[in-house]
Amino acid sequence: MRDWALAQISPGINLLKLTILVGRRLRGWPGLAAAAAGLLFPSALVTALMTAGFSAIQSAPLVKAVLKGVLPATIGLSLAMGVQMGQPLLARAWREGGFRLGVHILILAGAALLMVVNALSPVLVLLLAGAVTMLALNIIPIKHKPGVEKNLE
Repeated sequence: MRDWALAQISPGINLLKLTILVGRRLRGWPGLAAAAAGLLFPSALVTALMTAGFSAIQSAPLVKAVLKGVLPATIGLSLAMGVQMGQPLLARAWREGGFRLGVHILILAGAALLMVVNALSPVLVLLLAGAVTMLALNIIPIKHKPGVEKNLE
């Protein structure tokens, strides 16, 4: 139990921490090494074999055609997920007033432009967009639409 509590409160991957703690408890330092190797080696081996396999077939015409088709599919799935995630937020902004909706759309468009034009890090763009949104929405008052429920929380 103590090992589990220690694995839970320390930062990192719980499965790896617990495996190493159990290995050390059962067989000491050799057990720690065996537990870590037993957990990490199989996935590292599979990753290395898949990388070697892909490098052997990456120049094949069929593989090139598949990879050309994967990019549009990935972009489409990402856009669909973005729309699905953004729809409730934009609906709430619409209920809070047209000006707030406009600000939301402007921030979304600005974030997209920063990512496309400047090729900034997505983390940096998210942090910047979040900060701008917090500032803007604290300044812009909420104007509830008539006939729309006011409890938006």
